[in-house]
Amino acid sequence: MLYDMAPEKVEEFIIIPFLKSIIDDSSSDDDAYWTFLKKMHPDIRVWIQYPKCIEYDNEQDEMYNESYYDFSIGDNRAFMANSKLYFFIIDTLMQFDLDKTTYYDNNKIMNKVPEILEKFKKIKNDEIDQCKTVYNDVGDLDYTEFSTFIKVDGDYWFSVEKVRENAEKHDTLLSLINSEDFLYKRAYRTLKEYLRDLKSKQQARDDEWTEEFI
Repeated sequence: MLYDMAPEKVEEFIIIPFLKSIIDDSSSDDDAYWTFLKKMHPDIRVWIQYPKCIEYDNEQDEMYNESYYDFSIGDNRAFMANSKLYFFIIDTLMQFDLDKTTYYDNNKIMNKVPEILEKFKKIKNDEIDQCKTVYNDVGDLDYTEFSTFIKVDGDYWFSVEKVRENAEKHDTLLSLINSEDFLYKRAYRTLKEYLRDLKSKQQARDDEWTEEFI
């Protein structure tokens, strides 16, 4: 592998330029994050189920509602098609796990799930007469196109850009995506720090070279 043979050169001429192309230090942090999402994770999948579970306690003679939301949000590794270099950096070099798309132990995020689902359902109901159903022979499935998302079986696929353009319809979803606990927000923060470290290392090497030859 090229990186193993010449890591410093790969960092200087491949990795740093690439990271600078997806993380814009000249923009505000908020704008840079949304640009990063648009480039690397432009389409995101939401999967939500609500399995009902009613338990009966014989001793207490009471019914308990143990129902809960099953929820995950991510792009189902579509990012690999966008950039193998991105995957190599974040997965191989940084060992950042991009498969952790569930948040069962995060109440801040899970508390947003019911409202996110309700807003998806409202759009479906409001646009039921205008939506378009398309058959995809590759996956042998039907998907339905709404104004801000595509419904595929139990999945909601949405474009980050389109959802931001219709923020009034998806304010809770956008709040989740912009949360510091959200997977891709953490990935952005991690990559930004990694780029800062690489640039510092490169500057130190340049300074050392200058001292030796000038």
